Amino acid sequence: MENNTVAKEEIVFGYNEEQMKTERKSQAKKGVIAGVVLLVFGGACVLGGVLTSINSRKIAAYPTVQAQVLQCSAVTGTNSDGNEYVDHFKVDLEYAVDGKTYTLTGKHSDKRMEGEITVHYNPGRPDKIYLEAQVRGEDNVYWHVIGGIVGALGLGVVFGERKNKRKLTEGQ
Repeated sequence: MENNTVAKEEIVFGYNEEQMKTERKSQAKKGVIAGVVLLVFGGACVLGGVLTSINSRKIAAYPTVQAQVLQCSAVTGTNSDGNEYVDHFKVDLEYAVDGKTYTLTGKHSDKRMEGEITVHYNPGRPDKIYLEAQVRGEDNVYWHVIGGIVGALGLGVVFGERKNKRKLTEGQ
């Protein structure tokens, strides 16, 4: 009678147990790398938000002056469907600092402007002005939230994969 015993080593989908451990370790290493990338990206977002907040506070301390909106015109674009949309507004402003009049043309993405608006100007370079939206730094909160979420996700992935790798190493 022929001996039909099967080897004790279990084969799963073409991999033996040793090949499966090696594959899991490789996957864990890739997970740690992905987690570190997420962590770095999240940190960069938070850092960008912090630096922008610092800059916004600095600009808020600049003196203000009333500027006259001379012209505000919509600059349009066309999307892939052929529909036209407002991309931004081209704004011509005039204001005076220390008896000297400045006329500037700028790009503004928020809304159409008219009449007089308050602007902050750099005392060292009065030809450089900032609108209220730039002073308030409204976008900073989004960078902090996005960075925090992505960074936390990255930490979770890194520690989860390190834990899996440790289990695999201890199981040898």
